[in-house]
Amino acid sequence: MTEDEDTPITLSREDLYELVWSKPMVELAKDFGISDVALAKLCRRLGIPVPGRGYWARVDAGQQSYRPNLPKRETERSDHGALTVAPSADAPSIFNGPPAATEDQVWLEQRLAFEKIPDNKIELPAISRKWDPAIQAYLEYLEAAAKEMRSSRKASDRYDKWPEWRKRVETDRNTWSWRHAKDRGQRLRDFHKPAAIRVSLDTYKRALSLTNALALAAGCRGFAVTKDDKIGRVVFTGYNADIQLRITELLQDKTRPSVGYDGKTGTETYQVPTGWLRLTLQTGYRDGPSFEDRESGTLESQLDRVFAAMYRLVVKVWEKDRQHLEFHRRLEEDSKRRAEEKRLRAEHETVLAKQRGRRRQLAVEATNWSRAKRIREYIAHIRTSVPMQSPPADPIFAWIEWAHKVVENLDPTLRRISGTMTEGGESTSHDLECAKGSEC
Repeated sequence: MTEDEDTPITLSREDLYELVWSKPMVELAKDFGISDVALAKLCRRLGIPVPGRGYWARVDAGQQSYRPNLPKRETERSDHGALTVAPSADAPSIFNGPPAATEDQVWLEQRLAFEKIPDNKIELPAISRKWDPAIQAYLEYLEAAAKEMRSSRKASDRYDKWPEWRKRVETDRNTWSWRHAKDRGQRLRDFHKPAAIRVSLDTYKRALSLTNALALAAGCRGFAVTKDDKIGRVVFTGYNADIQLRITELLQDKTRPSVGYDGKTGTETYQVPTGWLRLTLQTGYRDGPSFEDRESGTLESQLDRVFAAMYRLVVKVWEKDRQHLEFHRRLEEDSKRRAEEKRLRAEHETVLAKQRGRRRQLAVEATNWSRAKRIREYIAHIRTSVPMQSPPADPIFAWIEWAHKVVENLDPTLRRISGTMTEGGESTSHDLECAKGSEC
């Protein structure tokens, strides 16, 4: 293999768009060494339109088919390296299929050894000056939420100082955000939908810095980072796996006395932020390993362990992919086996039907032959009974001639000997009618 052949080929989003519309997805996926399902999934992630059903059939027929333009969007990190095709078998490409099970452990040990190298240790800067594009979007979102929360808290403090008469006749809508979050952990925009970063006003900057440090370190580790608003997660894509990440702040339950509407005194539970963060990884809908602040160490000291956990999740994804492929392979084999059994049963039923038809035809032929034999005997009896002096014009001779024609038409012997009899199937309608006693 030459040096050029050893060099991985990196395709941009535009390059992949052109290739997708140059040949069918199945053939293109084989060129890349991945499955067509993985290629279609990658195109969806990059916002690349793909040919619909019947597109290539219309092209082969010489018809003009509609080809949509590549949708424009803000440039993302993954657009310049949409797909990397690495011919080397030593290290799988970001989007290559999962290696064999025997290679998983070797690959994992290599990645874990990479994290143990002192130069590869992830350091969290005191001030984050460089931001990953995906985390930059979270930064802008949470900064706006923090500004809103501070303003609402100040408005709430002012409202608490109002005299009771004013509170009865007037309200301040600016207090809503703080009053909604105050006893529920004080987390920014804590809506009832998934969120990648769910923290309070005092910890959001730290949570952003931690997530940004991981995102910036992901590139040299084979991962691309994206922001998925649909599932509310930061997604690390690499080695044919999607690792989802979220950061939440741990809350503490507290109780306090309260007076109910009926005037009775009781207690109520409320939540306050602890300042401790928890980072959780997951693939699909099931939570994976998590890391959190402890008395023995903060999250800042565990960032290298986060990528070690990602590598282990990648191996689990490969195992699941192999199980998935094996499951579908067995399904396909079972489908082929059932189709083959169905074909053999159909062939067997065809043979049996043919045999039944031949037996039925044989019985019909024998019946018609027996009837023809009896009619011939009857004709012979009539002929011998006719007086010798009867004139040729006598009607009996016309009847005898007609009877002979009927016998010749009824008797299957000549047709069987000459090979004109229907073979291997149902009896002819003529034979069946004759067997039933109809006029032949």
